[in-house]
Amino acid sequence: MKHTGLLLKDAYGTEAMRAVWDERNMVQKWLDVEAAIAGAQKELELIPGEVADKIIAKCTVDKLPPDLGLEVSDIDLHQRIDRFSELLNILALIGATLGQLGLEIRDLQRTEIAEVGEPWESGKHHSSSTMPHKRIPTSSEW
Repeated sequence: MKHTGLLLKDAYGTEAMRAVWDERNMVQKWLDVEAAIAGAQKELELIPGEVADKIIAKCTVDKLPPDLGLEVSDIDLHQRIDRFSELLNILALIGATLGQLGLEIRDLQRTEIAEVGEPWESGKHHSSSTMPHKRIPTSSEW
């Protein structure tokens, strides 16, 4: 018997392995987990017993229609998410680089180094109250 499933096709060579990894068996295992969750919630009284019994009774692959009408997507879900994670990673790297650049500019404005400096206007800028010879780089910090 040739395996005709859409997801796994002939990925596993023997009939015994195909039976383990068959889509119907895989879906049944998922439904078994749902039934076990419903049973545990019934024991903990999180859901009413009648509701849990209905869930457990319906958790069989035989109650599903043979063809669910599901189509295989053109692209895997993980590949679609990769684009967003790459964008967020790039934005984080840009933010970190700008933060490092700002710290470098602030450090280069220190009076001990004085390699760069902001234009100084006496009414607009302020110096330190305890050390008037030190200038506070307010524009670079914002």
